[in-house]
Amino acid sequence: MDRQRSVGRAQSVKGDSDMKGRILGFDASTGSGAITSESGERFTFVAAQWRGQQAIQNGLTVDFEPMSGVATEIYPVGKGLEVPVDLSHLAASPAVQKIRELAMTTLVFPLAALLLVATLLPMVSTIQGSFSLWSLGTLQRQVSANPFLGNGNVAGAERALAELDAREARLQRPMTGFGGMPIDNGPALQRVAEARASMEARLSAARMARTANALLGLRWLVPLLAAVLLWFCWMGKATRTIALVTGGVSIVTAIAVFAYRQSIVTFAGAGENAIGAMVSANLEAAISVAIGTWLIGLIGVALVLAALGIVRNPLAARG
Repeated sequence: MDRQRSVGRAQSVKGDSDMKGRILGFDASTGSGAITSESGERFTFVAAQWRGQQAIQNGLTVDFEPMSGVATEIYPVGKGLEVPVDLSHLAASPAVQKIRELAMTTLVFPLAALLLVATLLPMVSTIQGSFSLWSLGTLQRQVSANPFLGNGNVAGAERALAELDAREARLQRPMTGFGGMPIDNGPALQRVAEARASMEARLSAARMARTANALLGLRWLVPLLAAVLLWFCWMGKATRTIALVTGGVSIVTAIAVFAYRQSIVTFAGAGENAIGAMVSANLEAAISVAIGTWLIGLIGVALVLAALGIVRNPLAARG
């Protein structure tokens, strides 16, 4: 046994290849400890040979140079290479301090930042996926390609309604049949009236969809105005007007999404029989207004109230 230890020490001399091992223990009061190598040999070491930037810990995997039973030039490996990042200087930077000041003294700044985040969240959810402000155009194109959903086919609905008016006018004229007997057009007029009511509902939904589609074009102003509002806050410029505009556009965008969704459901469900009601019920469950729309609308209201001085940052009083 003594001979084996002597051989091990003879092999562990300065100039041999580096070895890997694990810290068995370290006594901070004496500044010394022990390392066991991968081959099972044990080496002593002193804190002066530690080359890591963190404290010496038991169990750390290390790389070291053996010298006659003593470990020198000890470096941590694996987790030991992870150098703690000191962010104190970042927290003390002027930019971070200014962001903190703006977030605690004005309500407009955090609302504008939150509004930008809301544009990335789903605004409409369907069985085919979710659509944010940036991808809402995909949903509009899908609806446009589906004739059953109408998508604001106002002209077609108006033509159909005009044809029903003409038919109703013809049926209201006195008509006689064979032998001069008057013809009862009551049942036919009833069917025309039912078809007219259905087509009027479709026309109303189509007009709503057309208006909502036009208003949804304003959605691109939401992130743009939010970014401009953040810049105004950062530069110390007056934010009342831009906050009112941003809030108003956000509210209109949210309302347009609600109206667009409702127009799809109404148009598809305005059938002349029970099928329309069934389709409407299915679409009611399949298409929903998501969190992004709610947030954009609520933030818009908050921006308007903040610009008018009705609500204030609750942290301002503490600051």
